Amino acid sequence: GLGSTYIGEAFTVGYDLPNDTAYAETCASIAMILFCKRMWKIRHWAKYQDYIERELYNGMLSGISESGDAFFYENPLEINMADRKRIDKEVEESWNIKNRLPITERQKVFSCSCCPPNINRLLADIAEYIYEADGKCVYINQFAESKFKHDGITVVQKTDYPHSGRIAVTAEGTDCIMVRIPDWCKNYTVSCEYTVENGYAKICDKSFWIEFEIAPKFIAANPRVRHDAGKIAVTMGPLVYCAEKTDNEEELHNLYIDVKSTPEVLKDKIFGLPMLAAKGHAKKAAEELYSELNDKYEPCEIMLIPYHCFANRGKSDMRVWLKFREM
Repeated sequence: GLGSTYIGEAFTVGYDLPNDTAYAETCASIAMILFCKRMWKIRHWAKYQDYIERELYNGMLSGISESGDAFFYENPLEINMADRKRIDKEVEESWNIKNRLPITERQKVFSCSCCPPNINRLLADIAEYIYEADGKCVYINQFAESKFKHDGITVVQKTDYPHSGRIAVTAEGTDCIMVRIPDWCKNYTVSCEYTVENGYAKICDKSFWIEFEIAPKFIAANPRVRHDAGKIAVTMGPLVYCAEKTDNEEELHNLYIDVKSTPEVLKDKIFGLPMLAAKGHAKKAAEELYSELNDKYEPCEIMLIPYHCFANRGKSDMRVWLKFREM
């Protein structure tokens, strides 16, 4: 999420990255995409395209509903519905205004509208982010079933990414193809000889395939980010995952993921993408407000969905950063 506070829709001090109150505006995510595209024009470094991919599949995409007609301005990384349940209406309104809690369901109409048209403008322009030509060399920056034609050059890409990491490429009129190696991928296979330059696999063959290993992995934040201390996020390929109360019986803040066990990729899909089932434990609450520390945990399964899919099934608790234990 980009922008740690609603005050000025800006950043405060270093590493202040709250999950539930951050502004994390959809337009800021799109601005990051535009910025990285321009930075790539200066230096053809794959890392700029890595940032673009993360925004495309997560921060930006969560700004639009699955139905395509409702939108978020703010994309929080955590929602606690209990914070919005106040006994007194007047107290509730003043408390929410003071703490500037993001809305929990996408809206179709806003009094001020910048994010909805900004999303639609980017979606209409998405083809411009897949390829870039530099003379007779073509860069494949993003992965999608597509064909690129430019100045006597033709490149065809066959893939069902991000369902799998296999990319088949055929080319005509090129000297070389530069295929981005995603920063999340540590293991990959190429069907021909290649070299690596600035995060790209440089390939001179006219027909080849490259396959990136896509598997769930755990991500930790920098220790200076106090909001995420003792927590991890789950990703798979370019997708960041989250837990919604809709899919989990226990309270999300009481869940602990077992990081010694790899989450299972389920055949069950939500909005066309796989769900994950992680092994974990739930901390059982005592009757007293305060009690002596105990080790009472119960095994449970933690269901995870792609982050951008959250809030499409009604209001629900949600969180990206989850506590963990090494079982």
